Amino acid sequence: MLDYISQLPLPEEQIPQGLKDLLLPENNTNSQKEVIVTHRYEKNKYQKNYEHAQMLMAVVPEEDIANLTVLPESTDCVVAYSRPYCTQKGGVRGQKNSISGFGYIVASWGDGSHYSFFLAEDVWMKLGLTPRLTGDIEQRVIFDDASKPIFGVVKGDVSCKFFFESSKDIVWTMQNDYLRKYLWMKNCVGVKVFHYEAYINRSSEVKDLLSGSNTYQFNRPWIDLEITDHTDHVILQAWGTIQSVNPERCDKLDINTLIWPGHASPMTRSRARDIRLNEYVFVDDSFLTKYEEDASYDAVPFLHGNHYHVNPSYGGQWSFRDCIRVGRNLVKMPFYELYRAVPDKEVAHVFDYAIDPSLIDDDLLKSEHIVSKTFRFANELFELNKNLVLLGDILDIPLSNADIF
Repeated sequence: MLDYISQLPLPEEQIPQGLKDLLLPENNTNSQKEVIVTHRYEKNKYQKNYEHAQMLMAVVPEEDIANLTVLPESTDCVVAYSRPYCTQKGGVRGQKNSISGFGYIVASWGDGSHYSFFLAEDVWMKLGLTPRLTGDIEQRVIFDDASKPIFGVVKGDVSCKFFFESSKDIVWTMQNDYLRKYLWMKNCVGVKVFHYEAYINRSSEVKDLLSGSNTYQFNRPWIDLEITDHTDHVILQAWGTIQSVNPERCDKLDINTLIWPGHASPMTRSRARDIRLNEYVFVDDSFLTKYEEDASYDAVPFLHGNHYHVNPSYGGQWSFRDCIRVGRNLVKMPFYELYRAVPDKEVAHVFDYAIDPSLIDDDLLKSEHIVSKTFRFANELFELNKNLVLLGDILDIPLSNADIF
């Protein structure tokens, strides 16, 4: 793929990070990465560090990539804008929603005031995904592969409103391996179609580009970029269409090749099965967020003996075992149980949060963690409840535990 950032007329350090994020292609090394496939956000409106971006992903056949130019959808960045004008019966029969004739990952519609989003029918049907909805203020949809089971394959916001400013940011992500599988099956490239604008500094390089004019334009087949001096600020605007995700499958995950922090060689299944080695891994407890935020999993901590355990599980299909909270924000788990009790993708998830034991502060290991604090707090509430009931008996005020709680 073309190095888009190096082609721009500004030094890299002067290119806004939001634009650089849009121009960076995705690689296939991390199958679990959540790739952004639709995004709309607005930051610091009317302030000097203002930034706005909107992007959707088109599905373009590989043979059409060479002739691709900036698509007109880069203006509104939705698949369909407004309602079709129809004055006769059957007037829209031949119309098909598309991005300039190409497919799309997320179906999006807007009219300037209201916007709606949902995973394209072709995507979730071809990959066999099932949706879950979260309501209230969030209004999000999550697609799972229930046959695996793998949760959170695709996540996104359903809608937003616009009245002078957007009611919320919109972001849709899709797991890298599933996105690439879909593109591979269709032999298509994931193409970002976007509009971006931001206030930038009036640097010497920007002044040179303007050369005394109010406007500088940079046009290539893949981008239309404009820098305009409005006296009180300089704004950069870009409309682009770039290759982002090639139809190449992610490398197959092999947990036998993982070299864990603090180890010099891979932790293989055969090595992990040797319980005599008594080898453990320390993991940042933020790895639990994935399980705690999804009701499909059971991730409730419990006290067993002298240790607080946390063993996330999915139904009766798999479960972590012997995971013990230590220190303030750490979980200690045995390789023996990790490599035999959970799916490979869960092992890879743990790997992303593993910590080298030599880097762990002794004071951190001695600190109290949140579960212990919560248990102590709950116990104090229980004692308070019991004592208030006893006080009621003394004062001849009949109370029950239920009354106090």
